[in-house]
Amino acid sequence: MSGHDDVMDSLRYAAHRRWRTGDRLRSYARYLWYVLRHKYFVFLACCKYGVPLAGITHDLSKFLPGEFFPYARYFYGPNSQTRTQTPLEKVQFDRAWIAHQHRNWHHPQSWVLRHDDGGEVVLDMPDRYRREMLADWEGAGRAKGRTDLAAWYAKKGPGLPMTPLTRIWVERQLGIAAMPASPVWRAPEP
Repeated sequence: MSGHDDVMDSLRYAAHRRWRTGDRLRSYARYLWYVLRHKYFVFLACCKYGVPLAGITHDLSKFLPGEFFPYARYFYGPNSQTRTQTPLEKVQFDRAWIAHQHRNWHHPQSWVLRHDDGGEVVLDMPDRYRREMLADWEGAGRAKGRTDLAAWYAKKGPGLPMTPLTRIWVERQLGIAAMPASPVWRAPEP
């Protein structure tokens, strides 16, 4: 192999690497745009639900590197359309998701108390976080072009860990009578 071929291989590698870097930057920019749109719509909804300060502070942890980069790769990376992430990418996203849930109390999953013996108890969400939760759902839907929150809740809500009190409050806010098919979430028996 001549020196010229070595140089060409190096240039091809460098061009490929620059393209990947550019692709990564586009993924990060697209995710940043989504988060900003989401925060804007959540802020509007938080004002409607009477918790405007929550709209300002909502999801600030998404800008931390431990959440931002795994989220951007998962939702806007090269494998995002097919959800064929590598095992490492899946673990990084799962870690980012659980960290996000525990940093942000508007997620019902952060109100699940896990006991050392394997048991779990779902705690009532304080009113401020319930209101931010609804605003989050509304803002996420609007940022993704969906506006029917009741339809989203009918599909996803039954699987969310909420006490009967929280669930009834949510369903009243959404203008749906307490859904008879809405099971109260219970932790699995150990």
